[in-house]
Amino acid sequence: NAPVSEVILGRLHWTLLLAGSALVLSTILGVLLGIESGWRRDSRTDKASLSAIVGLSGFPEFFLGMLLILAFGVGWAVLPYQNAQTPYSHLTGWALVWDIGKHMVLPVAALTLAHLAGGYLLTRNTMINVMREPYMLTARAKGLSNAALKYRHAGRNSMLPVVTMTGLWLGRLVGGVLFVEVVFSYPGIGSMTYEAIGFRDCPLIAGALLVTA
Repeated sequence: NAPVSEVILGRLHWTLLLAGSALVLSTILGVLLGIESGWRRDSRTDKASLSAIVGLSGFPEFFLGMLLILAFGVGWAVLPYQNAQTPYSHLTGWALVWDIGKHMVLPVAALTLAHLAGGYLLTRNTMINVMREPYMLTARAKGLSNAALKYRHAGRNSMLPVVTMTGLWLGRLVGGVLFVEVVFSYPGIGSMTYEAIGFRDCPLIAGALLVTA
């Protein structure tokens, strides 16, 4: 007995929080790992990173979420794995922020691991091409340190295509968020859509699909 827009807006901020956090983390980690991997091309570190990250990308977000729940939520019991905050805790201020942050760790980790490969592979391939450019040879001939060559010259130019692709990755990430929310009982649009399907709430389903699209 409420307008569809009000119901969706009441959940939308939780979905945007998960998607935004995972997008920032996966992009930053992907760029940093891609720079290191491309700089050390064909080394053991490069091969291990490439195998691990490509392997992780083969698993769907909800499966990684289940593994994280079993390990950190049930096995070691160090992190909460349900809801966005502790029910009936009545926390305020920094205590509330800390509580929300703890509940975000596992779902954000699942999304970040599943979407890490895009930024990593793009940065690594661009890094390898950039290192062949004449200006890299000139910079090395000037006696610049490896750190300056890696980050100030090669790294900065390797980030250009990653920034361009970030918008496209956000669309793919939102699709993964919907499934992760169901696994972690996170009160976003994904779990709301799942409940709406269970109750045959056609107007709410249509509104959720429209916002998601």
